[in-house]
Amino acid sequence: MTSLQNKNILITGASSGIGKETAIELAKMGANVILAGRSSAKHESVISELQVIAPQGKFKYIPLELEDLNSVRECARQFLDLNLPLHILINNAGVYGQKGATKQGFEVHFGVNHLGHFLLTLLLLDSLKASASASTPSRILNLASGAHRYATKWDWKALQKPTKTMTTMIEYGISKLSNILFTLELAEQLKNTHVLCFAIHPGIVKTDIWRHLPGAVQSFMNITPILSPYEGARTTLYCATDCPASEHGQFLTNCKRETPTALGQDHKLAKELWQRSLEWTGLNTTSA
Repeated sequence: MTSLQNKNILITGASSGIGKETAIELAKMGANVILAGRSSAKHESVISELQVIAPQGKFKYIPLELEDLNSVRECARQFLDLNLPLHILINNAGVYGQKGATKQGFEVHFGVNHLGHFLLTLLLLDSLKASASASTPSRILNLASGAHRYATKWDWKALQKPTKTMTTMIEYGISKLSNILFTLELAEQLKNTHVLCFAIHPGIVKTDIWRHLPGAVQSFMNITPILSPYEGARTTLYCATDCPASEHGQFLTNCKRETPTALGQDHKLAKELWQRSLEWTGLNTTSA
């Protein structure tokens, strides 16, 4: 893979699982990694590991609660106050199996997996643009999922209510479909810039994201063939380094393009989600 020597990368949710493995491999490639997430202790522990693996690297933790848009704004402010270029943003964190609503009243999967990352991305977009060049584009990676296929219809009102289903599969699927739609419209907004974006399905990976599911489901996951976090990070690392500009705005799994559902290709829906997300996050611009 391409060297990332002295490149600055911000990744959300790197305290374990795919995020942690991604951070480790990025550090090995020479990157400076900023870890943003909920647990200070867990992320600082990862930073200690990174410092052993890559003694010359620079690593920092910034608190981030994606279910609280005020925390997202503070995270972006703290990063921008560092006055560092930002070459890659990896929107990796996510929840599955939780129930309820975010602090601003959105269904928790939609609020955390999409809306928090939407706001973070747009707040850091000027930094990503300023750090890019024609030869070395900046990159935005949105961790989506094949589970977007469980989202067979769209209900705007349900996005502003607590979780409704018992299994939360529908809500999770909607949030992952939102990641794909966000990437689709983001690619349009980024035309004529040197910033690339990708949506990624890492595969079915054994991580802590399953911890909120019922015990019977977790037992099933233990006997189902699934990937390790290291294997699950493969497509993320590819998109962070060698994925070509021809894949801009695409949905990728196993390091190659995959076609999402018809809803995941709906440009009209993507544009409406963009506009509503601007409104819901308090951003008063009409484009990136």
